[in-house]
Amino acid sequence: MSKNHWFVHHTGRDCAVVAQLKAKGVSFKEDLQKVVLACPLCQSDESSVEAVYTKPTVSNEYGTYKCSRCAGSLGQFLNSLGLKRFMARNVTRIYVTDVPVHELAEAVNDLLASSAYVFRVGKTLYWINEEGAIIALGESDLVLFLSRECQWVKYDARQKSYTATQPPNLLVKTVVNSASHRGVKEILGIARSPYVLSNGFLSMKPGFNANLKILAVFDLKNYLPFVWSERLTKEDALEALNFLNEEILRDFPFQEDIDRSAALSAFLTAANRSVIQRAPLFLVAANSMSSGKSVLCRLIGQIATPLPFAEASMPTSQIEMGKTLLSQLQNNNGVVIFDNVIDRLPDYPALCTCLTQPLFEHRQLHSNTMKQVSTRVTFLASGNFIRPEGDLLRRVLTIQLAADEHPEQRRFYTDIVKYAEQHRPEIVMKAVSITAAFLQSGELISCRSLAGFEEWTERCRKPLIWLGFQDPATRLFVQLKYGDETVWKRYRLLKNLSQKYGDGIFTVKNLCTDSLSVELRDSLIDLELVEQGQINRVKLGRLLGLIADYPIKGLILKRVSNRTEYRVTIFERGALE
Repeated sequence: MSKNHWFVHHTGRDCAVVAQLKAKGVSFKEDLQKVVLACPLCQSDESSVEAVYTKPTVSNEYGTYKCSRCAGSLGQFLNSLGLKRFMARNVTRIYVTDVPVHELAEAVNDLLASSAYVFRVGKTLYWINEEGAIIALGESDLVLFLSRECQWVKYDARQKSYTATQPPNLLVKTVVNSASHRGVKEILGIARSPYVLSNGFLSMKPGFNANLKILAVFDLKNYLPFVWSERLTKEDALEALNFLNEEILRDFPFQEDIDRSAALSAFLTAANRSVIQRAPLFLVAANSMSSGKSVLCRLIGQIATPLPFAEASMPTSQIEMGKTLLSQLQNNNGVVIFDNVIDRLPDYPALCTCLTQPLFEHRQLHSNTMKQVSTRVTFLASGNFIRPEGDLLRRVLTIQLAADEHPEQRRFYTDIVKYAEQHRPEIVMKAVSITAAFLQSGELISCRSLAGFEEWTERCRKPLIWLGFQDPATRLFVQLKYGDETVWKRYRLLKNLSQKYGDGIFTVKNLCTDSLSVELRDSLIDLELVEQGQINRVKLGRLLGLIADYPIKGLILKRVSNRTEYRVTIFERGALE
């Protein structure tokens, strides 16, 4: 702990029993594991009987006591020394009586900061529990952690002695809900497998990387058979790429070669995600059911994490999306999948934030507490005849599958998801070796810039172009070229308004009373501004006010003097009136 608190008593070199034996002048023999002494419980005139006290360990917090003659218990032995049972624990002791909560909170924060099992993401605490799972540290979890790590003691005025107690509820709530956790190690990503550093070399060390703020949690022995011993070459990368392409992706009906390249990029993303700040969402879109889109998503998910994961349904509102993302990201599984999305992939602000920001903050369900989670996971979605909309156009990379007739009769040559689960270390190492080989080569690859995804481009896009594959981001640029359907509808409205009124002034009333061309009326219908054959004045006025003074594909709707009159002009920079 970084600060000496008067109410915190640290364990000394000797455990409590040994210290008490020395204080009482009792003769004994000691080694690292046990203490041998004359049994203080045997009431006999004969020569003393040898007893053994086994010192406390992580699995046996109080130690054990055994006499070769009597059946004395550990409790009786401790009582004979004037010790209560809780005093035998070889952990830090914290006295809570008459201590202000802010001082207790500082001591707990120091304890959390010194622990190898506690981390924070933003202002949210996480810990590695006894099963090795990384979970958000809630109030119940913090109580368990503090109870294991230290002994809590209070003064009992009736007994006029100190007794064991539990961490105070107010203290637990204060620590969990605090926005500041000074000194606690911050993590931005969790690596479930070895990862490639920026110089192209492989990091095989599990544990916390303070420079990258990455927590590596994997069993090293599973990956050792696939580690390369020499500097990688382009031929090594091609061999690994051919394995992924010809063995793993063999039976998927990709519509174009760019879709196969995008799927390989998804593999590289899943394997490298812990060290990439931002990465696009991969949308697997198909032309029919049973085309393999869900299988491909699960396959990518198996590369991203060895942990079990489940697909989620696409939420129907921004509020539900926020709740779903918080729940999914708190699980720390490394992958989020929205399966069988219908009609469109909506650009909910919460989803857009997760694809471009390192942290996502949302209110905890049934609570007023705001939680922060890391967004450094692989995002996937699937659906038939589906496209991203709005702000997702530059955040989503589409992989299109085109199944032949009767796709339900098509079979994979093997259960590819099960195969990936059983051979995950090999597949992951093949994927990261492609990235490593490219970074080690130092070659410069020219490709179109994708703002915000520079790291992803370097690790998951350029290596494929380097090896002769098409740019995996091609469909993303096509999406941007044709733009959002809503933008096109608004552009057609401005274009038809310009043809109707030229550079003249018009109002909402003019549109409702004037004779309109078929094209102009159709553009109003496309924007859902016509109801039961009549233009909805309120909706029309709201839309015109919304898009006014914003350029749309070279045209701009300008407000004039009284703010309810408009005219359409060609947009020119620096022409603000």
